[in-house]
Amino acid sequence: EKLARIGDVLTKTQLKYQIRDFGQLGESMKMATSQANISKISLVDTAVALGLLNSAGLQGSQVGTAFSATLRQMKKASDELGFSIIRSADGQMDLVATLAKVEQALSIYDDIDERGQVIQDLFGDEGKRGLVAMVEGLAKLKEGIVEVGGATGVVDEKYKLFLDSTGGQWTMTKQ
Repeated sequence: EKLARIGDVLTKTQLKYQIRDFGQLGESMKMATSQANISKISLVDTAVALGLLNSAGLQGSQVGTAFSATLRQMKKASDELGFSIIRSADGQMDLVATLAKVEQALSIYDDIDERGQVIQDLFGDEGKRGLVAMVEGLAKLKEGIVEVGGATGVVDEKYKLFLDSTGGQWTMTKQ
């Protein structure tokens, strides 16, 4: 059951964000999962954030590295900017709510250059890439979490389409 859920989440993410293939998504996940686990980010939130970063122009391991760097610096940023990392009762980080707090905290900087320097100082080169894309895409992140989070039976549906196609029938016959 858990493997089916993982398959549905990753397949829906790959389809929604038009990630070239599972190899590219796998590279992103490989670089992101350790820090996502430490930060207690759900699989759905992680997958959608990686999909969003992919849509923002990053690819493969760049996506996972930027996501991880952003999360690694979140505590430092919360201390410096005075916002709270939002967590559920079980300790899981609410990524959308936390990013909204970051956006709110950064809104005090009217000068774009000053704001950029603060982001650079707090998150570094890699973290900046992830943070800016996720904060600018916050509405899309929320939408994606709802859509990907509600995905069930995606793998089975796509497999059935494959089997029903002429090419799929021929492949199965050859095997």
